[in-house]
Amino acid sequence: MYKELVQGKRIAVAAQAVATYPGGRYPNLFVFFVVPALGHTIEENEKALGDLLTEFEKQPVDAATLARARTQARAAVIRRLANNSGLAELLTSYYMSYGDWRKLFTSIDDLNKVTAADVQRVARQYFLTANRTYAYTTAPAAGGGRP
Repeated sequence: MYKELVQGKRIAVAAQAVATYPGGRYPNLFVFFVVPALGHTIEENEKALGDLLTEFEKQPVDAATLARARTQARAAVIRRLANNSGLAELLTSYYMSYGDWRKLFTSIDDLNKVTAADVQRVARQYFLTANRTYAYTTAPAAGGGRP
C-alpha cells in the first residue's frame, strides 16, 4: 500500500494498515490510514485504496511482497525486544491484546504461516465495499477557531 500510493503514484504522503485496531484479543477493526499529498484529494486516495483492495481479492500477493511483509513484521518485533522497556511494552501489549504474554514468542511463527492464499481469502471476506466505513479529518478553515 505504501509503495503503491506514496512511492508509486505519489498521491499520498503516508499510508498505513493496522490489522487489529484497537487490539487483537476481541473482534475489532482493520484500519487503513491514508494522508493525501498536496494537490491530491481524499476521493482520489479513497479510489486508489479501493482499487488496491480489489486487486487483493482478484490476485494472490506475489511471493516477494509477502516475504517483505513478513521480514518487516519480524524485524519490528525483534527491534523492540532489544531493550528492557521494549520487552516490557511488548509483554504487556500481548497480554492485553491476546490474553497471554507468551503469544509474543509464537507470533513470529504465526507470521511465517501466512500464505498468499490466506491474504486473498481475507481480502475477499472482509475488504468488501459494503463493509467499509470512511472517516475524514480536515484542517479547520482559516480564522475558524473555537469561540
